[in-house]
Amino acid sequence: MNDHLQSGTLDDLSPDDTRLDLGSFDGFDPFAGEEPSFDAPAAETTETNVTPLPQPKETLLPSESITPAPQQVEAPPPAPKPAVNPLQQAIEQAEEKDVKQAAAPLFSRPPVFCHGGVSEEITDPKMTFDQLREEKARDFSELEDAAKVSWTVEYGKTTRSIGKPRTEVIFAVKKEIEASKAFLDAIKKDGAKGLACKVKPRITAQKKGIASYKGVFTTLEEAERAQKPISILPARDGKVYEIRRTPLGTFIAPAENVAELSELRAGFRPALPPIPQSLLQQVIGFFRCFMGEDRRLEALAHIYWDKEKQEYRVVVPPQWVTEASVDTVLTEDDILDEERYLHYADIHSHNTMAAKFSLTDNMDEKPTRVYLVVGRLDHYFPEVEARISCNGRFVPIPVERVISPIHQSFPAHWVEKVHFGRREVA
Repeated sequence: MNDHLQSGTLDDLSPDDTRLDLGSFDGFDPFAGEEPSFDAPAAETTETNVTPLPQPKETLLPSESITPAPQQVEAPPPAPKPAVNPLQQAIEQAEEKDVKQAAAPLFSRPPVFCHGGVSEEITDPKMTFDQLREEKARDFSELEDAAKVSWTVEYGKTTRSIGKPRTEVIFAVKKEIEASKAFLDAIKKDGAKGLACKVKPRITAQKKGIASYKGVFTTLEEAERAQKPISILPARDGKVYEIRRTPLGTFIAPAENVAELSELRAGFRPALPPIPQSLLQQVIGFFRCFMGEDRRLEALAHIYWDKEKQEYRVVVPPQWVTEASVDTVLTEDDILDEERYLHYADIHSHNTMAAKFSLTDNMDEKPTRVYLVVGRLDHYFPEVEARISCNGRFVPIPVERVISPIHQSFPAHWVEKVHFGRREVA
């Protein structure tokens, strides 16, 4: 810096001076509209021919009491959208096309109705979920009330709940799932083998709770203490009764369709696998050995489940037989170890008579288990009937509930010889 310049002049604000500090100018506002000027004295020099510098107009510095103008803060610009990679986009489109082509056989398969252990393809492309419910209600009475039935579609790892079963079309929902990126990504990752579009009804719970004026009780004493205007309770005769208390008196009548009670039907849900058909054929062969021109005797066999070997075992107990009866007396040696074996079923024959349980059978078959009877043993295909005993109360059940079906394999080319419809004559 020139020594002949005094401190405080504009020359002191040289751009080459890195020590510049605007904060040293008390009251200086860099955002003010008018640039302040400074009063600088004439420069002293030893040269007589040097013209003095012009004196800048004196301007007072702004007072500290003046409020600076507010700063205008601009909003940050929006983040730029990521650029689309045309090559990557083309690759993804090609992969999606390949996945759809590979899954074309899957997409062409119809959806499948699944309920109650049965599966059946749905062939009507215009059918709604509620129309399917009405069709299947003939075989599954629990589907009769639309208000109690909800629907889901399970397709691979995708599960879709149906909100409007009256209007939503089953095939349309299947197509929507197939077009979704999540479904296509799952196929690309795991493949389409074994996939099926499963349409499943669910029986929704009834409205929870019960009206304040109504009660369900297990004993008459409980109902008397509650004093509800309407009471529901079972009786000793096995029926359910409704009791209504009015100013006229107490009315009692058998109850029907009690919504507060769970829906229940008599029947049997096996916890063990079906008895093999081959085992049944062995037992029938054993029964037939007591059939001949001069005799038509009955016989009995017990069927046990071996918990260790996980298989059935036939045991023939000591017995005395006639044409109309079987008399069995079991000793301790004839009874298998109950820790290992479960007495699952009794099966006896009725020689040439029909496979019908008799009054004698009703007297003997008290224990809770499965019972089978085989009749018409003189026919090529004998008759077989099944029932359960629930502490001496009998309920008929389908034979296929406890016996595996007859083996039905055959050469596939046989089907090729069968044509549907009438033969066209040229």
